[in-house]
Amino acid sequence: MQDGLRFSWNYWPNTKIGATRVAIPVGCLYTPLKEMEDKTRVEYSPVECKACKSILNPYCQVDFKFKTWLCPICLTKNNFPPHYASNITETSLPFELMAEKTTLEYVLPNTQQTQPDGSATRPIFILVVDTACSDAELVELKDSLQQSINFIPEEAMIGLITYGKMVQVHELGFSECPKCFVFRGDKEMTAPQVQQQLGL
Repeated sequence: MQDGLRFSWNYWPNTKIGATRVAIPVGCLYTPLKEMEDKTRVEYSPVECKACKSILNPYCQVDFKFKTWLCPICLTKNNFPPHYASNITETSLPFELMAEKTTLEYVLPNTQQTQPDGSATRPIFILVVDTACSDAELVELKDSLQQSINFIPEEAMIGLITYGKMVQVHELGFSECPKCFVFRGDKEMTAPQVQQQLGL
């Protein structure tokens, strides 16, 4: 877990045919705000895939002749922005494409958003947990979640959704009276129905 990521499968399909042949869905456990000694900070916006909005990274295939890159998530071919295209070569790579820079921290200019009352917007973390596992795995999962929560800033808002046979949306704001919204796993619901049940 060098980058705070653990995948359910050690194979990432790199073609559309390969993606259709994968028997087990690709899943990922991400540890937010994992402390890393050699994490690189860059002060500019990331380059995004035009189709799925994933970020340019060392696992992308790059065509240096035509100044394009192939998204490993959705397999869409993207053009580099002009300031990248004019400088990128096989020997002169941006940080995003360096093999040893698999995790970057982007420091974005003027990204502090405010609410209508003028106060700063707080970061939000939604934890989505699959509870359909053995008791031993649940104990390990609980330990991992507690470790992850320790890295979340105190001012952040945290949401918890657990799912197994039922989907449960937990309201964490009141320790005296815990509240949980339960959705049946075998019943289709529209977004407005979910909003109505959650009181949004």
